[in-house]
Amino acid sequence: MPFEPLGRPSVVAEGELSCGQVLLTQTFTGTPDPYFVLFYFRPSGANEWVEFYVDDESPYWRGSLQIAASRERCTVSFYGKEELAFRCGDRALTRRNLVATLPRGLVSDPRLRNYEERLDSAKAQVALEQYYWSAAAGRVLE
Repeated sequence: MPFEPLGRPSVVAEGELSCGQVLLTQTFTGTPDPYFVLFYFRPSGANEWVEFYVDDESPYWRGSLQIAASRERCTVSFYGKEELAFRCGDRALTRRNLVATLPRGLVSDPRLRNYEERLDSAKAQVALEQYYWSAAAGRVLE
């Protein structure tokens, strides 16, 4: 619904992959560029979500999240066009033009996230790498 409370994230899509959960939020900014859009991935067994930047000049989101039958990959479509893709094992969110978006930070709860708050992207990248190394060795990240 357009014009959610200012600065409060709304979940517009969520799903379950074989390797964890994915979530897409938009936050009404109250500016001429009305919505800030973020994509999140929480690896199985992890407590924190890895945040990826999507857009900060977005109109109201009209789209869908598609989970592949294998549950190894998801895509996000905006206005009927596939714009984003995330695959289990990826360390980045892939855009339509094949440009990768690296993690911005770690977030305990995307639904409570203040989009203006700065995050530590290096910490997020290290955590994501640790998760994949742990998973490859058969351990679950705590």
